[in-house]
Amino acid sequence: MKLLLRLYPRSWRERYGDEMADLLQHQPSSPSLVIDLIAGAIDARFNSKLFVSASKGEKQMFSKAARLRCAGFGPNVTSRDQWLSVGVTLGVTLALTILWLVLVGLYRDNRYVLSFCFVPYTVAYALGLPFTSLKGRSRAAQVVCIGGVLLVVAVMWLLVGFVLTARM
Repeated sequence: MKLLLRLYPRSWRERYGDEMADLLQHQPSSPSLVIDLIAGAIDARFNSKLFVSASKGEKQMFSKAARLRCAGFGPNVTSRDQWLSVGVTLGVTLALTILWLVLVGLYRDNRYVLSFCFVPYTVAYALGLPFTSLKGRSRAAQVVCIGGVLLVVAVMWLLVGFVLTARM
């Protein structure tokens, strides 16, 4: 997890690195923590006003400013938010699965089309993140995190399609 701190600007690491390293020592690794750190790094790069110097007596200033859920300062994800995320995830998964099935019907032997069988849920999950793990984050953090997931998924499954095509 400490490797993810390299995503933050150098000036940020000099100012808050020790506090963050201490915080990370007491946190179990989880996907939520990874999302927190990546979104925090994006916010630190694009919205440096969040990290103005705190008064000397204030503890955990960075954790509050960055809204890190792992430190107890994250957004309040309500039951409604969770249902919205589930609805988006299920709806997008269904729509993309139907689209994939249509493409498989049209292009039966196309290995690239076949390789995208796992994409619907992964894409849908990423699109549901603004309601849960990315709630309260800046638009830049949401776009970069979701766009990054979508890019990685597309590249990964295109590579699978390439390998399948090369083997045939």
